[in-house]
Amino acid sequence: MRKQEYVLEFETFAELKEKATALVMSLGGFEQVNPPETIEANEVKKTRKKANKAEESVEVESSQKAPAPAPPPEAKATPTLDSIKEMLVKVQSKVDFETAKKILNKVGAAKLAEVKPEQYEQVFSLCEEALTN
Repeated sequence: MRKQEYVLEFETFAELKEKATALVMSLGGFEQVNPPETIEANEVKKTRKKANKAEESVEVESSQKAPAPAPPPEAKATPTLDSIKEMLVKVQSKVDFETAKKILNKVGAAKLAEVKPEQYEQVFSLCEEALTN
C-alpha cells in the first residue's frame, strides 16, 4: 500500500479547518466512537465524585456531633544520613571542627560514611548537645 501525502495550503485557520474536514470526509469521514477505556475512565470519575461527596457529608456530620480526637503524641523521627550530615555541619560552623570530629570518634567513626544507621540517633543527640552547650 502506497503512502499518500497531502499538502494543504491555506491562509486562515477557517480555510485550514474547511480543507481538513473535506479531506477527512473524502477518506471515509469522522467516526465518533468513545473507546471502552474512555467510557470506563468516565465512570470511574463519576464514582469518585459521588464517593467524595459522601465522605464530605460524613465528615460534616461527624464534626458536628463529636469533637476531633487529640492528635497522637509526636513520635521522634529517626535521623537519616542527610540529617546527621546537616547536624555535623552545624556543629562545625557554630562550635568548631574538633567538636564535630570528636562526635564521630565517640561512635567509632573517622568520617561520616563510617557511621552505621543504628548509630544515627546517638550522633544526632550528641550534635544537639554540642549545639546547646
